[in-house]
Amino acid sequence: MALASAYRKVQRDDAEKAMIQCAFQQGHGDAADHFGTIAELRKDFGTALRYFQMGAEYGNKSSAFALRIFFDSEQWTLRDKKDQNSLKQLGVGPDPIRKQRYNEISDALELNPDLRLTRLDQVLPLPPAELPTWHGVQDAIAPEPDGPPTY
Repeated sequence: MALASAYRKVQRDDAEKAMIQCAFQQGHGDAADHFGTIAELRKDFGTALRYFQMGAEYGNKSSAFALRIFFDSEQWTLRDKKDQNSLKQLGVGPDPIRKQRYNEISDALELNPDLRLTRLDQVLPLPPAELPTWHGVQDAIAPEPDGPPTY
């Protein structure tokens, strides 16, 4: 992402995009958030949701917050009808439970941006999937293996 920023400053758009893609493929949350934001601006909400979900999984607080906004009833009323209809087709609508869970994740990532939520899709899947039981952000973190480190 640092290289992408440097390329942006010298207006090398092709190289910037390549560096962001490379960062994304390496699990960089800021890169996923970048792609999510672009998709949302293009009204490609399905793609945006998937990128934001990956961004949150990779430890990006902004992605978790963006997902929180998708499920916030107050923010929902600010969306135009066409956007609401597009989101409804994806199974997305005001959902106070999802909003609260993404809020908890956003708060946890604020405290520890190094968290990686490798189980996020299992404990907080995107709609239309049903939500499983939730015991907190710890559910989304893969437990450490028993025994000594493998290094």
